[in-house]
Amino acid sequence: MKYSILNVAYPFSSVSSSTAGGAEQVLLSIDSAICDRGDRSFVLAAKGSQVRGKLVEGFSHEGLIECQKCGREYLEYREALKRTVLKYGIDLVHFHGIDFKEYLPSLDIPCLVTIHLPLDWYSEGAFDEREGLYFNCVSFYQHRRCGIKKGLLSPVENGVAVPLLAPRRKRGRFAICLGRICPEKGYHIAIDAAVKANVPLLLAGTVFPYPEHQEYFAKEIQPRLDGFRYRFIGQAGVDEKKRILGTAGCLLVPSLVPETSSLAAMEALSYGAPVIAFRNGALADIVQNGVNGYLVENVDEMTEAIGEVEKIDPEVCYSIAKEKFSVEKMTDHYCQIYRMLIGKSRADLYMSGDDNPLRDCG
Repeated sequence: MKYSILNVAYPFSSVSSSTAGGAEQVLLSIDSAICDRGDRSFVLAAKGSQVRGKLVEGFSHEGLIECQKCGREYLEYREALKRTVLKYGIDLVHFHGIDFKEYLPSLDIPCLVTIHLPLDWYSEGAFDEREGLYFNCVSFYQHRRCGIKKGLLSPVENGVAVPLLAPRRKRGRFAICLGRICPEKGYHIAIDAAVKANVPLLLAGTVFPYPEHQEYFAKEIQPRLDGFRYRFIGQAGVDEKKRILGTAGCLLVPSLVPETSSLAAMEALSYGAPVIAFRNGALADIVQNGVNGYLVENVDEMTEAIGEVEKIDPEVCYSIAKEKFSVEKMTDHYCQIYRMLIGKSRADLYMSGDDNPLRDCG
C-alpha cells in the first residue's frame, strides 16, 4: 500500500540542496527517501523551493522576518496545509519548523514534529499534549534532556549522504565554517582562532533576513574579513561544498549554544575533514576528542587544535561518519515511524520493547 506523506518546512526559508539550514536538509533527505520507496511525497515550503516530490508552494516573504508580525502569512500557510491534506488524501503530516504551532490545524491524521532546535526556542504551549501529535528529537543528547511527557518518541539521529568510498583527499592548509550566519554559531570566534593560527578560513553559509542575524554579520563578521585569507563566500552549492570539504584542513564549529545536532560536522567527517568544536550539546557526541577532531573550550584552545589537525587520520573520520551518520539510517527510521503511526491509535503505539521506535520515552 502506498502512503501519502506531507512534509511541512519552515515557511520563511526555501528548501533546496544548497539551503544552509539543517532542518531543510533533513526534509530533503526524507522527501527523496519517500520517493525511492514508491510512496507519495508532498512538501509544503516557500516559493522557489526545489524538491523531488510534489511541491506545494507557500508564500514568498520579502524583507526582514519578524514572526510576531506574520499572522497573515501563518494563516495562509495553515490554509494551504489543510487544502493539501484534503485534496491529496494525506496520511501523515511531518512538521520541521520552529513555528509549527502557528500553522498546526486540527486534523484527524497523525502529525509528527521533529524538534530540530533547542526546546526553549519554541513558543509556549508548542509541546502541549494533543491527540495524534507526536514529537522526536534529533540526537540522544537532546532526547535525554527533553521534558516532553506525552507523545515523545525515541530520537531519530540526523544523517548525511556519506560517499560510498573514502574520498581520496589532499588536505589543504585552510579551515572552513559552514552554516547559518547568526550569533549563536560563534563564527567570529572561528575567524579569530584562524587568524591567531595563521591559517586562512572560508566561511560559507547564509545570512537570513532576521534583524539580529544581519546585525551580527555587519558588526562581528564583516570587520574580521579581508576578502583574501579570511573570506565569506555565501551559500555554497552542492558541488562547491563537496570540493571545499574534500580539501579543507578542518571544520571549525565554535557554537555558543547546546547544539541538538550538527549536519556540518557530519558532512565534514564524511569527507575526511577533522572537526574542531566547542564542547556544546550534541557536538560532544559527534566529535571524539583526538580521534576525528578536537573538543575545545575557547578561542585559544581552538587555535592550538588547528595546529594539531595533521595528527587526525582522514580515513578514521570517514569510517566513523559511515558507521554512525549515514542518511539511509536516518530516513529508514523516519519511514518506519511513518508506517507505524499511520492508522494506529495512541494505545497501539506505546508498546514495550527496546526495538520499538515509538515507545513512550517520557
